[in-house]
Amino acid sequence: MATVREILAIPKLSNFKVVAGAKGLDKNVRHVTVMEVPNIVKWMRGDDFLITSLYSVKDDVKKQCEIIKDLSSSSCSCVAIKVGEYIKKIPKEIKYIANKCEMPLIEIPYELSYIDIIMNVMHLIFEEGDADSIIQKYIKDIIFDIYEDEKLMVQRGNLLGIDVNRDYFVAFTLKFDENEEINNNHMNCLKRVAKEISKYVTNNKNFELSPYIDADRSVSIIFQSSLKSNIEKMLPYIEKEALLQVEHYLKGKNLFIGVGSIETNIEGIKNSYFNSIKAIKSGNIFKEKNKVFYYKDMEIYCILKEVIGECTEPLMNLVLKNVKDKDLLDTLIKYYECNANLDETAMELFIHKNTVKYRLQKIKEITGLDVKVHEDSFKLYLAVLANKILLNSTKK
Repeated sequence: MATVREILAIPKLSNFKVVAGAKGLDKNVRHVTVMEVPNIVKWMRGDDFLITSLYSVKDDVKKQCEIIKDLSSSSCSCVAIKVGEYIKKIPKEIKYIANKCEMPLIEIPYELSYIDIIMNVMHLIFEEGDADSIIQKYIKDIIFDIYEDEKLMVQRGNLLGIDVNRDYFVAFTLKFDENEEINNNHMNCLKRVAKEISKYVTNNKNFELSPYIDADRSVSIIFQSSLKSNIEKMLPYIEKEALLQVEHYLKGKNLFIGVGSIETNIEGIKNSYFNSIKAIKSGNIFKEKNKVFYYKDMEIYCILKEVIGECTEPLMNLVLKNVKDKDLLDTLIKYYECNANLDETAMELFIHKNTVKYRLQKIKEITGLDVKVHEDSFKLYLAVLANKILLNSTKK
């Protein structure tokens, strides 16, 4: 386990300056923590190399001193403060407290990237993966609203090499079918797939960090690039790579891919993630044969799912209540799935074209609605969509 003193000996950190608390330099370090909230102590994990700009208390020296006191009573190993933007100069009051508590107080030059600090420190203490964990936690905090100050989150992203206001992001979600039996090994394989896809994408010079987060039965990778067009051009190749990795690691398992909207800023990251989930859910209802769903193609279906979902049974009763024959209903559904093509419908159902015509005529007699009349066809199609939503909800 590395000490604070050993970390400061890393060549890339040679311009770090110990301004107080030098007696504590032999404390052990197990984690690197970036934190910009008032109650920092709550988030310490033990033996932390804490990095902060003191943004949350930048105008209150008294509170800054209280934070140093609280940290000295915790398991924090040192406090590294980035000067220049929020704190121009470390106050003498803080230095006094740090010396008294033997808490190493380190001044970080403004020009040094925080991601460089994290990577170098984690390499030394043999926890290279922890830098990824920090980035993953940042993305999760954005998606699930685990923050109070958006400006602070933007700053936190900058420290990690993520410019949320400049770059474009898209969520790429892989999710097991709800009816698929899975265990921990399958989820680990899915994470492995995400890592391989992330590695594939970040090898492209136009892409930066590609962190992934895991949730119930799914993983989502967040791709980041300075240009929207870079993402648009790369997505077909990412899809192909993803399908290859799924075939390799999860052969025989039934899962789906959802691609969110390409957006920028914090709200955009969140939107893209949830849109990728919506694309899968709507795709499972309206495009059952497909495995990959792009939100840009599924957006209208997502809206229909929300709107029609509120009135599926009334809509079904209004239009198709008296259609009791399953063959008639199946034919109508297949007719619209085949874009109102009689020949294709007949082929899909393994029946004669005249049988399709006969069944559609029977539906006209029962409902008073003719598929050849635009307004009637619209009503029938809405009822078919409502039926799909209703059937999907009863499967759960």
